[in-house]
Amino acid sequence: MIVKDFFAIVERLQSHHNQTLSFSCKIVSHDGNPVISASGNVINMDAAVDEIETVDLIIIPPIEGKQLGQNVKGQRKIVQWLQQRNNGNIPIVSVSTGAFLLAEAELLSHKLVATHWAFIKYFRKKYPTTHFISNKSYTLSDNIYSTGTFTGCMDVLLHYIATTKGEHFAQQCAAHGLLTSPELLTPVLLGKRNHPDEAIIKVQDWIEENFNKYFSILDLATKFAYSERNLKRRFKLATGISPIQYLQKVRIEKAKRLLIATDRSVSDISYTIGYENCSFFIRLFKRTLGVTPKQWRLQ
Repeated sequence: MIVKDFFAIVERLQSHHNQTLSFSCKIVSHDGNPVISASGNVINMDAAVDEIETVDLIIIPPIEGKQLGQNVKGQRKIVQWLQQRNNGNIPIVSVSTGAFLLAEAELLSHKLVATHWAFIKYFRKKYPTTHFISNKSYTLSDNIYSTGTFTGCMDVLLHYIATTKGEHFAQQCAAHGLLTSPELLTPVLLGKRNHPDEAIIKVQDWIEENFNKYFSILDLATKFAYSERNLKRRFKLATGISPIQYLQKVRIEKAKRLLIATDRSVSDISYTIGYENCSFFIRLFKRTLGVTPKQWRLQ
């Protein structure tokens, strides 16, 4: 339902901009009959899986922990449908324990896959050829996105919108679909979390939660029991950029959300994301995006 609500927001924004409505979101089950959720609520289906012929994006929701490994009604049909649709071109999103169905469909071999932290041990034992990790954002292996959290699913959907409708429109979707204040939303840093180093993922998590505070790389290294040199080396090996560059990217992403979601001044946004020197922030923003914050907001 979160996904369907998300695309309802997308549809409203497209209508507001007089754009052609681009997306149709359907909830399906193996037979099209209503499903009882883990909380006991009835979820009505739009169709059965075999009634869906054309598909551009598949999203698999979490599966209740006690059902993992059991022969749940309709599971085999869903698995077969996933195998038939996986031609390498259709992106699939696995949310949390939804990875179970993809693993059963034998689509996760030798892939990096994020799932719920409490079930990583179970998944690693049951599917030893897959590298399971915990990641609050998402990983991408070939055409399969995976995340351990609901918020990570939103990150994937925003990425999908950015690739199909452009980054500006994706940022508007993020701003209008806020579940919290915009500076707290996970930044969309494509590819920077797509690695297996869970220790560095924890460093990234900390940076994203403390992006507006002052800290040196030595402070960061000391906090996570690294030498400064070792942290820089390991961080760049995992993400492809330095910790300082990552911090700057996080701050720029937070600023972009604030520019769209609020009417705060550029100087206020600069201070909010951790830059007391507004001129430096404007230069960094322009160097990164080719336009000033004010120009970006107007666009």
